[in-house]
Amino acid sequence: MRRQQRQHNSGRRARARRGKARLRAWRKAARRSLNGFTLAAVTFVVGMALGSLASLWSDGEPAPQAELVTLERTAPVAQPASPPLAAPRVAVEVETLPPLPTAEAPPAPEIVHAPDFADLPGQPDAAPPEAEPRTAAWQTNAVQLAALPDGPAIALVIDDVGLSRPGAKRAIALPAPVTLALMTYAEGLPSLAEQARAAGHELLVHMPMQPIDEEYNPGPNVLKADLPEEELLARIAWGLDRFAGYVGVNNHMGSRFTTDPDGMALVMTALKERGLMFLDSRTVGNSLGEAAARGAGVPTVSRDIFLDHEQTPEFVGAQLRRLEDIALRRGFAIGIGHPHAVTLEALERWIPAAKARGIGLVPITAILDLQEKRNLAAKVAEPAG
Repeated sequence: MRRQQRQHNSGRRARARRGKARLRAWRKAARRSLNGFTLAAVTFVVGMALGSLASLWSDGEPAPQAELVTLERTAPVAQPASPPLAAPRVAVEVETLPPLPTAEAPPAPEIVHAPDFADLPGQPDAAPPEAEPRTAAWQTNAVQLAALPDGPAIALVIDDVGLSRPGAKRAIALPAPVTLALMTYAEGLPSLAEQARAAGHELLVHMPMQPIDEEYNPGPNVLKADLPEEELLARIAWGLDRFAGYVGVNNHMGSRFTTDPDGMALVMTALKERGLMFLDSRTVGNSLGEAAARGAGVPTVSRDIFLDHEQTPEFVGAQLRRLEDIALRRGFAIGIGHPHAVTLEALERWIPAAKARGIGLVPITAILDLQEKRNLAAKVAEPAG
């Protein structure tokens, strides 16, 4: 029994020794395999590095690099220095007033005949031929009155005329000698100017000038403070050549440009050469328009009231009453409106009533004469010494 037990234990120990021997043999084989793999990897990396170095130095020069190509920028196309012969139509915004509608009637409106102003209450008769010829354009193209009104006088100016044909036709039919400021880039201006003059109205060139707020669009060929002098003079000439028979110029927008002394000096030089007057629309409080005109010897007046920057009958009526108050205090006043339906309806009612109250409705050139008459009276009234 004991012998069997010893034999059994001896066999178990022998099997354990054989298992340990096999485990040691497997570990050695694994280490040899791992070392071989590591050596192969290292050999591969070193070979790649040596191959790269050899290729870099095989010709004795570095490999050529791709050449960088500079792309040429296309220069912007220069705009022509002189304005176009026919300006495109654009949507118009009024700097201090709401946008003007641009609905168009057929391009050839029927001729509106002049109303018989002599038969209207308080309206002066047509002037007889003058003894002395008037040579300046503002005098030659003026509506001639038999005499200046003895009482208060008001000049009504309608701006932006020509953009809306129905509005222009209705303004021409107003029963008084109003002053129509024709927009430079409107279409058919020569025909429209002829109709307005035949109806007994004076004309102004409504010249687009640069506003402060760039959101407002003054239209094409606008006078801008940063333009070169040559271009600015070309745009002034373009506007003045659009039609004939006008007495002067007033500004469309211009809150920026009318405060620029150099730009306004160029405008006044052109007006002086052509014998024209200047109406300062005063779209900004510090406008230099009137001062620049006086400095250049250009006849000038300034707007007193804007009639319709709020387009309601109540507002326009209140502005007309303010205009009358100024005329009663000072002797004359200037109001500017636009060919909006609400404005024209108010004027059609107000003009006959104002005449019945003794208000004289006069063209803009008559205000120049009344202003001069008032200035002379003030000088006479000054104490001597």
